[in-house]
Amino acid sequence: MQLYIKYNPYTVTTDCELDGVPVAPESPMSIKNGVRLQEWIDTLPERIEKITDVNDLTIVFYGTPADFADVKETLAQANMTCQLEYEEPEIKDTNRSEMIAELFDEIQQGPIDELKTKEINDAFERAMDNKFKVNVIATMSAGKSTMINAMLGKEIMPSSQEACTAIITEINDNDQKEFESTVFDEQGNQLAHATNTTLEQMRTWNSDPNVATIKVDGDIPFTTSEQGNTNLVLVDTPGPNNARNLKHRETTRRALNSSSKTLIIYIINATQFGTDDDNGLLDKVRDSMRGSKSARDRFIFVVNKLDAFMEANENPEATLQRIREYLKAELDTDQVNLFGVSSKVALDVETKLKGLGFDNDLFDGIVFDQDTKQHLRGLKREELLTLKNVLQDINNFDGNEKLHFEKYAQLPGYAQKEIDERLKEAQANNDYVEQTLIHTGIPSVEQAIKAYVEKYAMPLKISNIVNTFESVMAKTQADSSIEAELLESEDKREEFAQDLQKIQERLEKISDGQDYAKMIAEKINVMDDVKQEANEKIEQVRSKFTQIQQEKIDTDEEYTEDEAEEIIEKLEDSMEKLQSDLNIDVEEIIEVKLREQAQNLLSEYERKLQDIYGDTMMPAPDLNSIHIEGLDMMSEFMYRITDPSIYTHHDAEEYTYYDRHWWNPVSWFKSYTGTREAYDSISGEDLMEIASDSAVAIEEYREDLYQEVNDRQERVREFFENTLKKLDEDQVAQREEMLAQSKRNKENEAELERLQNNLNWLNAIKQKLAAILAI
Repeated sequence: MQLYIKYNPYTVTTDCELDGVPVAPESPMSIKNGVRLQEWIDTLPERIEKITDVNDLTIVFYGTPADFADVKETLAQANMTCQLEYEEPEIKDTNRSEMIAELFDEIQQGPIDELKTKEINDAFERAMDNKFKVNVIATMSAGKSTMINAMLGKEIMPSSQEACTAIITEINDNDQKEFESTVFDEQGNQLAHATNTTLEQMRTWNSDPNVATIKVDGDIPFTTSEQGNTNLVLVDTPGPNNARNLKHRETTRRALNSSSKTLIIYIINATQFGTDDDNGLLDKVRDSMRGSKSARDRFIFVVNKLDAFMEANENPEATLQRIREYLKAELDTDQVNLFGVSSKVALDVETKLKGLGFDNDLFDGIVFDQDTKQHLRGLKREELLTLKNVLQDINNFDGNEKLHFEKYAQLPGYAQKEIDERLKEAQANNDYVEQTLIHTGIPSVEQAIKAYVEKYAMPLKISNIVNTFESVMAKTQADSSIEAELLESEDKREEFAQDLQKIQERLEKISDGQDYAKMIAEKINVMDDVKQEANEKIEQVRSKFTQIQQEKIDTDEEYTEDEAEEIIEKLEDSMEKLQSDLNIDVEEIIEVKLREQAQNLLSEYERKLQDIYGDTMMPAPDLNSIHIEGLDMMSEFMYRITDPSIYTHHDAEEYTYYDRHWWNPVSWFKSYTGTREAYDSISGEDLMEIASDSAVAIEEYREDLYQEVNDRQERVREFFENTLKKLDEDQVAQREEMLAQSKRNKENEAELERLQNNLNWLNAIKQKLAAILAI
């Protein structure tokens, strides 16, 4: 059976599978999210035994090397015989730090201004510059200052056999070779500042009762402060036997609390362990170490001056074992991270021999290179004696494997491998200084610090940075804002599309209206047809009236005024009847030629215009308003017939007349004589001339008819000219609007593309954030 365990220290999640199937929630191997591996690793053997036979089990662990080391150590301590395999993630913590830095640069160069605020930049800087404190604690004369100097590779912390550490010194790594210091009193007021701090300055400040804290910035060689890495801060913490400042004692106690997340380097004097001071501190440590492995890992115990036992021919390993048993008893635990070191030798090697060259084997009669010889000539006797002693120390450490303290170090396999490879490289290069430094055990302690940082501090820092990014992005609601703008732009896109469609449809209607107007203009030009047919009817009237005239008037006769008036009245009646018939015929002509044909076209055209413009468009002219019945071709016959000047006057006279009756034959031949009164008369020719004035009236009727039809037709033409002009103008305006709308649409499309790109960019950032936490 295969048990697959995947642990992600960045998201603090554990996924387990049995033969490829995720374990059930009630399974012993079901680990809750948010519980670190070091908090449940002690129960792993018990959990495994509850689910399967250990002898038939292969465990595959996927996670960081540091966490795998804990799994391997736990199974070994439980004497479990199952097979253990390891799958290492491709991404290292250093890669994650680079990914974070690159991601921040990408955000700063990105398109979303809401993510470029000072608040966000400050949050990132705080997260990236997250300092990790390593509290160095020791009782009097344990060699704490010497060990700190050894890790710094420079003698800057004052050391003495007395309880001289009465202040708190924080050494912040910034990779700068010169150490810059700022001194503060109890109230936080700055007392002094030095850009290149010396040991003498530190001694002076340390002995000054007004000094409370010294903050130092410089290079801690075994780590780096490059962007993305944890900034290590070594804190020289006052010991329990310091009575100068009770608050500083409280600081030490607080660092030992179980709630504290700082790493503790507890230094023990190999020559005098088990003192009351040690016992008092260890009581506090015991309380803090109870619980999980992570609590135990927080304490690194360093036995300093372990090489001192060689003078008494004692075995350093046996001394370490005695101290280990002592600590187990005092701390009530089976697991103690214990390291043996010689801080003084490490410091001497680093400060006295670094930079010196050796031409051949150090122990076959020391031969220095020319530069070193020149350097030695300038040394004082005391310095030469010191150098001699250091060389003797190198000889002792190199020649006595019991003093190879790196062998006693309790490091995870991957961390010990780095020490072994470093030693192998030094041996290959005959670098005795480096070999001796490794043998002093100081590099092993430094490696333990780095391993703790890698296991706890780096995952916490990386997850904190990612959480900071996610929190800031959630706070700015950049994605929600972009999505809202996208929706708004999508709505605009729809609106623009609809507007463009409406404009297009309007243009099509305008074009249709223009075509229709031109077609109507051609069809509505009916003047010639109206004239032709109307002329025929008018000529018929003329002909009929002429015939009636000839029938009614005899040009050879003489007519009295009464007779003339009677004839004229009859002619007017005839003219009225003829005009009435003519009006009907002309109305029919106009109805067919103009109204029926053109009015329907105009009505359809008007509907088209109303479809374009609504009720705001001018109405089409009403062709039914042509007043044919209003045209009058009646001559002023009666007016002229009453004009006395047209008559001839006749005086009274006798005349013969007959009064014959058919029933009385006698009367047929009998005549009478009468007297005729005076009267006026008109000749038939003159009366015919007066009646002939009707021709003028008919022509006037014709002209009036033509003018009326032509006026109406001109109004139609004017209407079309105006509407066509308006259509042309509107067509131009609509095309301009279409261009403007198209421009707005393009701008909106560009905005849509920008917003979508921003959203894609933001989603990519989120994916990159998730990738940083993935293993």
